[in-house]
Amino acid sequence: MSKRLPEAGQWYQHLGKGQVFCVIDSDPADMVVLVQNFDGDTEEFTLRQWRELEVEPCAQPENWSGSLDIADRDDLGTRISDTSRAD
Repeated sequence: MSKRLPEAGQWYQHLGKGQVFCVIDSDPADMVVLVQNFDGDTEEFTLRQWRELEVEPCAQPENWSGSLDIADRDDLGTRISDTSRAD
């Protein structure tokens, strides 16, 4: 059970499942916690649900940006070689 309030930007791991997720937003006034799973899905928990989860803070995964759709370059550095400049 998690007694601590979640921190936005912090990665957590489900102890039983091994899944990791990042807290996107935590609003104690509204009593909700918004998280994004490593696969990109988002979930919302009430603070009561959060406290019942068996989670602990963890380090961010090595390739965490792919799941959050964050990248510096759209084409991943590849070049199109079958099109001429005139096209």
